[in-house]
Amino acid sequence: MGATQSYLIKLLEGTHQRMGLALAALSLGKESDPRVDVTDCMDRIVTLASEICERLPPNPATGDVLFALNTHLFEELKFTRLVTEEPGQGPFIHQLLDDRQGEAISFVILYLTLGRLLHLPLEGVSFSGRLLLRLADGGDEDVIDPCAGGVVLTSAELKTLFEHAVGGTVASHPRYRIYLEKLDDRAILVRLLRRYKAFHLSRSHYPGALSAVEAILNIVPGEPSELLEHGQLLEAMSCPEAAAADYFHYIERHPGSPDTPRLRKRLRVLLGKRTVLH
Repeated sequence: MGATQSYLIKLLEGTHQRMGLALAALSLGKESDPRVDVTDCMDRIVTLASEICERLPPNPATGDVLFALNTHLFEELKFTRLVTEEPGQGPFIHQLLDDRQGEAISFVILYLTLGRLLHLPLEGVSFSGRLLLRLADGGDEDVIDPCAGGVVLTSAELKTLFEHAVGGTVASHPRYRIYLEKLDDRAILVRLLRRYKAFHLSRSHYPGALSAVEAILNIVPGEPSELLEHGQLLEAMSCPEAAAADYFHYIERHPGSPDTPRLRKRLRVLLGKRTVLH
């Protein structure tokens, strides 16, 4: 999957930047289902943006664009987020376009892409594990929840979300605003890849899960949990020597990890050695 990994990253750069995440998501969907027509899906996204653009006055304000986007997407076309998300459903943009219902990560990517096509400077925000969007030239008052109809969250609403997520009150977490962490497109792509990994694992499709892990490691080299899982997937696919190489690398890089004693035992089993990286 090396070529695909490089392709995914390139989609987030240069001329593809505004639509890169959607292209990456659709490309991943096509890997899972070859029947996915990436070009057709992208055309449909551009058409959605064009339909919204036709409603805007000349030189529209940001509020005008957000209102038109939310009205068309949620009130007229009735796009909604899935109430429950199961690993076996998959974060498929093409299904979201077909059914007008989908997972949170797909929803956010579609909304982000439409916003950028409409010249909104949107960026991702991780807030207590929740994926939100923010106007890059705005402040904390410009945080948008695409999965709740594109509502713009007030400071008070953000505090309430924070308190529900972490417990306690904002007063006991005076630096709570650090939780409004910016997510660049690569970080959002990593989140998407982890959902694809979960999708493939739910079906015991280890090659697909392995491809997702390799793509993540291409974006975040040496990420500990993914490196470990890469070895575990190789072991599940009856590739003991390759799995052992990953375990060696993990132990070398993270000798104090709680997983290290167990991995040393696995190395003895995989390679038939009694002494492994003392």
